[in-house]
Amino acid sequence: MKARNILHCVAFLSSLVLLSACGGGGGGGDSSGPAPGYFGKVTAANISTVAVATEMTDSVVGVDGSGMLIPFRGFAGDGEADIARAASSARRIAAVIRSSSRSAAETIPGDYSGYCEITATGSETAFEGSITFYDYSDSLYSDSLSGSISFSYRLASGNEMEGTEQLQISFTNLTSGSERVYGSLGLTHQYVCAAVAGDETYYKDNVAMDMTYAHNSTTNGGPYAVAYDNLAYEEEWSGLSGTTVTSIDGRIYHSDYGFVEIVTEVPRVYYEYSYNYGSGLIYITGAGSAKVKLEYSTSGNVAYLDADGNGTYDYQWGLP
Repeated sequence: MKARNILHCVAFLSSLVLLSACGGGGGGGDSSGPAPGYFGKVTAANISTVAVATEMTDSVVGVDGSGMLIPFRGFAGDGEADIARAASSARRIAAVIRSSSRSAAETIPGDYSGYCEITATGSETAFEGSITFYDYSDSLYSDSLSGSISFSYRLASGNEMEGTEQLQISFTNLTSGSERVYGSLGLTHQYVCAAVAGDETYYKDNVAMDMTYAHNSTTNGGPYAVAYDNLAYEEEWSGLSGTTVTSIDGRIYHSDYGFVEIVTEVPRVYYEYSYNYGSGLIYITGAGSAKVKLEYSTSGNVAYLDADGNGTYDYQWGLP
């Protein structure tokens, strides 16, 4: 099967947590606490001030969408330890796995620097193995990967033109730039291709993450750590209609502030051709029931802060 970016969104997981179609409501499951490698506060974050609420909304709850803008700062892999960084690394790992021949051992050079060694056993449709990265990078703009992971892959149904595939990755010793990755991630990817394998006209990704990003350097605001605890993300894209539907549910920890709970009540609908959102409603809750409400509509995207949890929104600010 040809290499394909089977992780078109987010990704690092320990078990596959499947959301309902188009991602309606519900959390990412029971919290188990942050993955190993996390350091810092483990209590609910005090988001009663606009500054902290904005930080937890914009920088921590960053999501890498299907190549279009997402209303969170730090999504473009510019040094923020957010879900986008996980997505970027996971896509590259997935591409390496898919491009390998599943031989006993294989060396794959990076397009920009370094190389990786992959060992896998199994068949074309189900295999498992490990990858060791040596300063591996496929782009001038991507942080190089070093260290190792283990993985398992299964084509659950279909073929290279249409089907469902599953991928699980465990991170035991992986660095991406100045960050170290711990934990695990899982993906279920449904796809429909056009006339050429890999040329997708439709996909739906269900991603589950239990992982930690630890930034131990003093650069870029460090040291700090961000953990995704039982975080579930879904993205459904149609090339024919040009729409992307996303949802995110679960818990995110930040070493400086603590954790917030995220619930998608109405999935976000993004229109690629008009470059705007049609709908969406997400709640981010911290200590004392303080809450940020994110509303998306064709008339604009707005964040509202209920600073004391009394049901009245005290502040608001615009989202891209």
